[in-house]
Amino acid sequence: MQIPRFSLCAIVRDEIQNPTGGVEDFLAWTLPFVEEAVVVDTGSIDGTKEILTRAQEIYPHLKVYDPTFEGFAEPETMP
Repeated sequence: MQIPRFSLCAIVRDEIQNPTGGVEDFLAWTLPFVEEAVVVDTGSIDGTKEILTRAQEIYPHLKVYDPTFEGFAEPETMP
């Protein structure tokens, strides 16, 4: 049962395994209930990107972005 007007936005990196069960479990537990989902992968090297790509075949409302990580921004100083 999808909850109308509910969206998911997640930023991930190297999430094949983590203490909560990994990205595959996270997607399976959340995506059936949201109207749209956006996941941004910030440079995974453990296969997370491939899992996200396969998940798009199961969940057409999932959008995956894989931007090039350019490091953290420098803080702005106040004048």
